[in-house]
Amino acid sequence: MRHFLAPLPVFLVRTLDTPAGLVGVLIATERFGSLIGAALTPKLADRVGSARALLVTTAFGAVVTLLLPLAQGGWRLLLFALGNTGFGASVVVLSILTRTRRQTVTPPSWGAVPFGPLTAGVAAGLLGNRGSPWLLCALAFLTPPAVWTRGIRRMRDLT
Repeated sequence: MRHFLAPLPVFLVRTLDTPAGLVGVLIATERFGSLIGAALTPKLADRVGSARALLVTTAFGAVVTLLLPLAQGGWRLLLFALGNTGFGASVVVLSILTRTRRQTVTPPSWGAVPFGPLTAGVAAGLLGNRGSPWLLCALAFLTPPAVWTRGIRRMRDLT
């Protein structure tokens, strides 16, 4: 999912006329969210269970992505910052929980990772600067149903 964030600097510069220095700050908010997600994951998993934490954070991540394409210039760039921070946090929680589980049951496989940025670039070329963030939103909303329709929703922990 993170690879679909690749067109966002173009969206910020060309569509929202955001100054270059501020673009860097806004993009960095995703990494700030990553730190928040990493700090919260153990507490969240202990409190509600890893499976339930996965359910909650995938839904949260999908909802906050809606703030990205809704951003406008000026103070409304805060919508972008909030959406990017929340998305970063949710992706890290999802990554920690699922990779921990995956590493205990399967060998690692990263062969498809390079195709994410390529796909994001093609999507940005086809859909434009405003359309590609909406595609990110649509894809983010595919994750919760995929997780919720599995037996995970009846589990407390993934293990």
